[in-house]
Amino acid sequence: MITQAEKINVLNYNENKVSVMVSPTDSFTFEPSVDGEIPSVIPMTFEQIRYANNYNTFRGGFLFFENSRAKEIYEELGISNWGNILNNKEIQDILLNPTYEGLKKIVDIKDSAVFERVRAAFHKLKAEGTNDISVRVQQIISTRYKELQNKKVTTSIVIEKKDLAQSVPNQEVESLKAENKAMQEQLANMQAMMEKLLAQQASTSTTNTSDAKKNSTTSKKSPGRPKKNTE
Repeated sequence: MITQAEKINVLNYNENKVSVMVSPTDSFTFEPSVDGEIPSVIPMTFEQIRYANNYNTFRGGFLFFENSRAKEIYEELGISNWGNILNNKEIQDILLNPTYEGLKKIVDIKDSAVFERVRAAFHKLKAEGTNDISVRVQQIISTRYKELQNKKVTTSIVIEKKDLAQSVPNQEVESLKAENKAMQEQLANMQAMMEKLLAQQASTSTTNTSDAKKNSTTSKKSPGRPKKNTE
C-alpha cells in the first residue's frame, strides 16, 4: 500500500526540461537527460504524484517510474493501459523498424503535446545521419502532425502492409554472412593465383629473352677471308 507521504523516484528520460505542477502553488522542473539513457530524477511524494496526474504527465509518457514500482503506482493512479505508454526507446524502434502495432500506436495519439515526443525522437534520428527511416514512415509522421494541428483527433491514416519493415530472418542473415565470407576467401585465392601466374609468366619471358640473346651470339660467324682452293 502506497502512503501519501512516501517518497517515490520520478524519472525524466527526455533530453529537455519537463515542468510539472505538484500542488496548486508548487511545481518541479526536471533537468534534461544527458543522453536519453540515464534519466534525471526527483523524489516526489505520492500526494504530489497524484496531483501531477491531473495533467498528462504520466499518461503521456513525459515522466516515468522505476520498473520495480511502475505497475503498483500506475494502478493506484487509475492508469489501466500503462503498458501501452511508449517510452523514447520504443518510439525510436517503431520509426526504424515499423510494425503494424507500433505505427498504429503512433497514429492513434490524440494529444498534440504527446505527439511532440514522437517528432522529437524522429528529428533526433534524422540529425544523427546514420539512421534509415523509410519515406512512408516520414509521410505518416508528417500527416499525423498536420492532422493534430488542424484539431483532427481521429486519424484518417490507414496502416498497410507496404508501410512495414521487411525483416530478414536471423537464419537467412547468418547464411548471407557465410556466403559473403566464402566469396571473399575465393576472391583472395583467385588474386593469389593470378599474382603467381603473372610472376611465372614474367620469369619465363625473362628466361626466353636471355636464351634468345645467347643463341644469337653463338650463331654469328667470325669475319675472315674464304679458304683458298689449292687445285
